[in-house]
Amino acid sequence: MKLVGPTGKFWQTGTSHLERMRQPPVTQWGAMKYRLKEKYLPSFHKAHLVDRMLDLSQFTSSVSHYLNGFEGLSQRCNLLEDPSIPIARFIQGLQTDLKREVTLFAPCTLDEAYHKALEFEKLNKLYLVRRPTLSSGSPANLFIT
Repeated sequence: MKLVGPTGKFWQTGTSHLERMRQPPVTQWGAMKYRLKEKYLPSFHKAHLVDRMLDLSQFTSSVSHYLNGFEGLSQRCNLLEDPSIPIARFIQGLQTDLKREVTLFAPCTLDEAYHKALEFEKLNKLYLVRRPTLSSGSPANLFIT
């Protein structure tokens, strides 16, 4: 990988400094990533990501789309927490009807919560498609022969 522009100049300056100080060069990706984050990410960045993660909700998106956003933010926040916390946070962000159903199931893993939410989402869609609609409140239209 080649760094260009201001980032390349920053990295070259840092490399030159290490050589002058007779210190070993940075050869591990993790160490490089740490130094670049230290330089270019503002100090409030992680707090902002955590806020976004705590405010994340499914709204009108699909369960799969919500999970992708949830996992992406969780990975970027890199929080060390009890395994039950992400499950509760995931369920809390679901749409109300899905939240109720998944909570009753009491999942032990995020994967279980996700699959139950998917299952209930599919059932809800089937129910909405097959649900008869009444025009002007009259049940007469239900019995067509």
